[in-house]
Amino acid sequence: MDDLLDTVRRRPARLGTTRVLGIDGPSGSGKTTLADRLADAAGAPVVRLDELYRGWDGLDEVGPLVEELLAPLRDGGTGRVARWDWHRDRLGDDVVVVPAPLIVLEGVGSGQARLAPLLSLLVWVEAPVEERHRRGLERDGAAAAVALARWWQAEERHFEQEATRSRADRIITTASS
Repeated sequence: MDDLLDTVRRRPARLGTTRVLGIDGPSGSGKTTLADRLADAAGAPVVRLDELYRGWDGLDEVGPLVEELLAPLRDGGTGRVARWDWHRDRLGDDVVVVPAPLIVLEGVGSGQARLAPLLSLLVWVEAPVEERHRRGLERDGAAAAVALARWWQAEERHFEQEATRSRADRIITTASS
């Protein structure tokens, strides 16, 4: 973990004085756990793409939302975009991001090509598919199984189109838990 933080700190800041560490990979792979550990160690905020997707079918729309949220940091401004309220299935309050030395951007789609100019470092996190699906069902519940299956197909298409894994600076494989 320290090596990732050392590496990102040596990379150029691409949003004013802010470095962005992208953590991408399929759902259930361990991105959130890694992001939380890195953010805690660095004292950095985490931007969670789960808060930005416009529901289960929102993966393709998240790139422009991330750009809108982070672009103001280039000039030292504050980024703001509406959060998705998963319980009410509609837009909710705002996600707000202020300039910081390091921001961790976590979630499926955080390493897409259109966001590459914003990232100082891209980490890909993966795990065996059976493990990822088990984790996803534990996290979201059996009632979400149909939506999760649709999401898994969408993220598979997304990663195939984006070739995210091949562009990652680091690849981390998580163990079964």
